[in-house]
Amino acid sequence: MVDLAAAYGFGRLAVFGSVARGEATTESDIDLLVQPPTGATIGDIVGLQDRLSSTLGRPVDLVTYGGLRQGIDADILRDAVEF
Repeated sequence: MVDLAAAYGFGRLAVFGSVARGEATTESDIDLLVQPPTGATIGDIVGLQDRLSSTLGRPVDLVTYGGLRQGIDADILRDAVEF
């Protein structure tokens, strides 16, 4: 995952949610917190999301560090395991 994110120019990468807490099931998606490169477009983010989903064989949800919202950001950061 780290190499793939780096190939797209993304910096920091962390997993959070059920995977990070060790509670994932076969139906769980993978929640990732990412730092996109300066000037990244939504297309760049969706491109990485699609590539990760196809590589990992399960849905991937991406949240950017800059896109954290008050109220849930503390939960995300508490669970986050950086690579």
